[in-house]
Amino acid sequence: MSNKSTLPTTDNLPYPPDKIPQTIEKAIVELTKVLEIDLSPKTAKSIQTIQILCGIVLYRHLDSRQRFEVMSGIQDPTVFAPSDWGKLRSLCTDVLIQPRWHLWSLTTNELDTLLKTQKNLQGIFNILGYSVSVSSAVDLWSNSKKP
Repeated sequence: MSNKSTLPTTDNLPYPPDKIPQTIEKAIVELTKVLEIDLSPKTAKSIQTIQILCGIVLYRHLDSRQRFEVMSGIQDPTVFAPSDWGKLRSLCTDVLIQPRWHLWSLTTNELDTLLKTQKNLQGIFNILGYSVSVSSAVDLWSNSKKP
């Protein structure tokens, strides 16, 4: 990956500094928790690793050049072990196919809409005497809108 990365950085995040991990290692640990993945111990502890993991989180919101940069970074053997490439690539493609598979890829508006839909459906089902989980309620709602 080149030094002229177009991927977002932590320099302009709207979070207090004490909420952002202060070391590269801690940032990587937090990002792997968000992504729910385990990386090889051979994974580089670098800014490039953080940028690529952040790029995976933001993947469906990136332009084509940035997506290419993320995919190229995933397959950089100086950043990630080859054993990690498949699971990292699949996270990127998963969110393009079905964003709700990974809530971390949704925007605030999408999360709000999902929550409102779930609350509305839960209210309806409670009246009818049914109990429904968030994911099954959203799937039921989505499927009911299909022709």
